[in-house]
Amino acid sequence: MNGGFLPLILLLVIFGIPSCVVSQFETCRQPFRCGYLVDIPYPFYGVNRPVSCGAEGYEIICRDNIPLINTSSLLYRVLEINNLTRTLRVARDDLWNDPCGQTQQPLNTTLDTTLFSLDEPSNDQNITLLYGCTLLPSQARLPNLFDCSGRAALFFATPELIRTFTCTGLEVTVWVTQSAATSLGSNLSPDSSAQLLRTSIQGGFSIQWSADNQNCQRCLDSGGACGSDGSSSFVCHCANNTSVPSTCSIGNNSFISLPHHCIYPDFFVIPFIKNLFESILL
Repeated sequence: MNGGFLPLILLLVIFGIPSCVVSQFETCRQPFRCGYLVDIPYPFYGVNRPVSCGAEGYEIICRDNIPLINTSSLLYRVLEINNLTRTLRVARDDLWNDPCGQTQQPLNTTLDTTLFSLDEPSNDQNITLLYGCTLLPSQARLPNLFDCSGRAALFFATPELIRTFTCTGLEVTVWVTQSAATSLGSNLSPDSSAQLLRTSIQGGFSIQWSADNQNCQRCLDSGGACGSDGSSSFVCHCANNTSVPSTCSIGNNSFISLPHHCIYPDFFVIPFIKNLFESILL
């Protein structure tokens, strides 16, 4: 055989033949961890778990072993995940260490309602942060007042209280637990206000996700692994390297192949390479 042909064949073998990678089924069954969170379930993905093992919009960002999720232009720390109730306990990352915020214009706490909703059974409550408030001299020691680099800030303000002073800055809504809201509503001193607000924000609040929960449970019951087609459509990854719209039940022929699937199974690739080398050597 032409000696110049051998390097070409080797290049084709190394780069031209699709390698057989771990199936979607096996990939999506691998534990997904970040810091203190272990076995992060569907619909979440990130780190070593591709979007095809989750649902679009539910990416977990693992930064310094801290799990974060971005929704409605705000970054939240994920404190807990409860797969039984489909809930997360999250806290605003921008206010985590400093209730004054990391920017001059903190945003309201908002959720992408197509992905999350407030967990009503938790009875979490919203508090109001008011930045840039002008107070009368007699209100200089108003409870819940502290200074944010020259911007006075007041939280858990009632409508009656708001009418007693002028606030020319921002009004920002933040959610905290019911017990934290009760504590913040007590007659605090300015010296303790900032610290209590910080710990209240770090306690987080509960939200519920709604990403094909029923389909995923049926998929798991059938022995499959929950995932998606890489966008918004749910699929159930099965042990036979197929992905079906519902479950992995026998006889379900409505399957689609995903791009991450192995194109050539091991039983085909290995003999193919072996025979190719034998023909070269002959």
